[in-house]
Amino acid sequence: MKHFLAYVLMWSFVIAVPVFVPNAQGQVMGPSLDKKDLEFGYIYKWFERDFESRFLGQGRWSVGAFYLKYGTCRWATLSVEGGISTVHHEDFENIDYRRYTIGMGVTTLLYDTTRFGVGMAAHYSEIFDHDRSQHRLHKNTRNVTVAIQTETTFSFERATIRLWGGPAFVYDQSRQYPWHSHEPQRNETSGNFGFALGANTLVIDRISVFGHVVYADAFQPRLGAGIRF
Repeated sequence: MKHFLAYVLMWSFVIAVPVFVPNAQGQVMGPSLDKKDLEFGYIYKWFERDFESRFLGQGRWSVGAFYLKYGTCRWATLSVEGGISTVHHEDFENIDYRRYTIGMGVTTLLYDTTRFGVGMAAHYSEIFDHDRSQHRLHKNTRNVTVAIQTETTFSFERATIRLWGGPAFVYDQSRQYPWHSHEPQRNETSGNFGFALGANTLVIDRISVFGHVVYADAFQPRLGAGIRF
């Protein structure tokens, strides 16, 4: 079963890269996994960014998604995420949104010792809010995060704790489709340099609990939990 899920993950990543990367340039962030480790769980992310356009200004949104991470080898970890949900925007009470979320990422470990490591991570995620009402006010947001990560590991009782962080490039794009339009109003962020830092705890070698924060314009927390196989 473990190898089958890894096979699905690998092919999902291979198929998704050509489809999505041209639309936005290269999300479950965190330290790399050991070789052949597989982790499945849920993550919830909050976003807050300043957009260049007066039409949008400051934007705030949040999203939850299931994720799958796999350590292809000691030096590379792949991840995919996705979800479908129903959401309600406060400013659009009479609009019926179905939310589709998808993401992918890769974390590479460039240098590693017993207690200390250095790597790079690139993650892309996309949210599409499909308006099922007659108004057709669709919304789309895209996020690209690229970071240099340093990490350290220590143990406490039956828990392994990894602290990690480093500078990051964080880019967000918003697209809004007004009233049946197929041409979106596009808004982009400009203050895209910040940092990411977090903590991942693995209990009894199986239960993964983590939290991290991305800073660009504002502090944006992300929380999650999963099971490792």
